[in-house]
Amino acid sequence: MKKLYLFFATIVLVSGVKAQQQALFSQYMLNGYIYNPAVAGIEDFTDVKSSYRKQWVGMPNSPSTMYVSVSAALNQKDLNKEELGSLPMRGASSIRFKTDQPKKIRHGIGGFIMNDNAALINKTSAYVGYAIHIPLSQVWYLSAGANAGFAAYTLNKSRLELRNQDDPAFANRNLTAVPDLNLGLWLYSERAHFGISSNQLLSNKYSFNRDNSVTINNQLTNHLYAIGAYKFNISTEFELQPTGMVRFTPGAPISLDLGGKLRYQNGFWVGASYRVDNEILGNAFVGLVGFNIYKFIDLSYSFDFATSRIAQVSSGSHEIVLGLRLNNKSGRNVAKLW
Repeated sequence: MKKLYLFFATIVLVSGVKAQQQALFSQYMLNGYIYNPAVAGIEDFTDVKSSYRKQWVGMPNSPSTMYVSVSAALNQKDLNKEELGSLPMRGASSIRFKTDQPKKIRHGIGGFIMNDNAALINKTSAYVGYAIHIPLSQVWYLSAGANAGFAAYTLNKSRLELRNQDDPAFANRNLTAVPDLNLGLWLYSERAHFGISSNQLLSNKYSFNRDNSVTINNQLTNHLYAIGAYKFNISTEFELQPTGMVRFTPGAPISLDLGGKLRYQNGFWVGASYRVDNEILGNAFVGLVGFNIYKFIDLSYSFDFATSRIAQVSSGSHEIVLGLRLNNKSGRNVAKLW
């Protein structure tokens, strides 16, 4: 049993140094807030997102991830208002025209709860954050944000086949909750956005307590993300958005997602992307489809087709995202981040 425990702890330690420690999402372009706290408050409505992802279907104890996120601008009622002025004509005039008002500083708040269940380890994390959006011109904003929270880990003892279920090596299944901090920057306009963020900045240690005298520590590593997109008007009915994301973790290869989405009449879209992970389990083609239902609801689905050796034991990965646009008084069907 001692050898089994040491082997398991070694696997956890190695994975913490050389692999991604955070959940993977194929629909990253739909909810940038999960990766970058500076996105909070980018919309003029309250943005609620809920997602479920089942990775590597067919593989025993394959990862599954769920989250719920909420973000909103603090000064929503002051956003997107138009100022009107009168022409300088003699006497009263009924003619009015629109003028460009100075852009205002925006403030955003948000938070999310996520559960990531991967084989023997279950991770539950919760964050709250704030972002400030500073106008650079009539077109561009630059926002900076921070998310503070914690991550708590649990050992899935039920998935272990132990000769002695009361083995003291696994008696304590809970890992100590550790604080965490994420920071990000987001440059955006109505048509383009580019963001960089750094997650797990505190690089805390978490540990399995074998007993009262032995503790094996594992190190959380910093994760860096860069996300970008641009919208092109193809016609009055079609809009194309190329997207991309780069993920980097010290000690692990760079991971790259490149793809795009084609939207029809602000109500239906399809997309595709390819993920280059440079690891045995990572590379995949992704197909995406989504609907905008009136001005309040978004529903989307994606399917990953693995192109690496994992395809020999898995039929693919499924991911669904449900979005709610609360207090959407502007009536826009399409969000700035879609």
